[in-house]
Amino acid sequence: MSEALTSAASILPCGGLGTPFTSAQYVFAAERVIVNLVDNAAEAMEGSLVRRIVVSTRAVTPESIELTVADTGCGVSPEDKEKLFLPYFSTKGRGTGLGLAIVSHILAEHHAQIRVEDNQPAGARFLIDIPTAAVAEVDWSPVEAKA
Repeated sequence: MSEALTSAASILPCGGLGTPFTSAQYVFAAERVIVNLVDNAAEAMEGSLVRRIVVSTRAVTPESIELTVADTGCGVSPEDKEKLFLPYFSTKGRGTGLGLAIVSHILAEHHAQIRVEDNQPAGARFLIDIPTAAVAEVDWSPVEAKA
């Protein structure tokens, strides 16, 4: 993301109920979500013989888009799946346990939902359901960055 866009996104107030997100806020939020999920996927594959991350999108219905981040890492245990998006929960020996909680919060602000499933033959698959209405509500008019 360009420095100007990052600066513009970081100084704008967050969209809220009745306040559409700006395009800069939307792009910044989407980038933060995807980068977090891809970083986590890369870490999960550190010991894997096959290392593959796939990021894809598809239209599920006219009202919903699905974004998927899948990896061939160690996967997520059934017990951890229930706690994965809670603040301060981590499966890593280091870190704050806030990454996926922040991802979940960002998505909720955009009326989107995230879930995790097993990837086949190995790894995890994070699926994000994005209502197309949330994208349509974004104010896509140009944003001028302030220096």
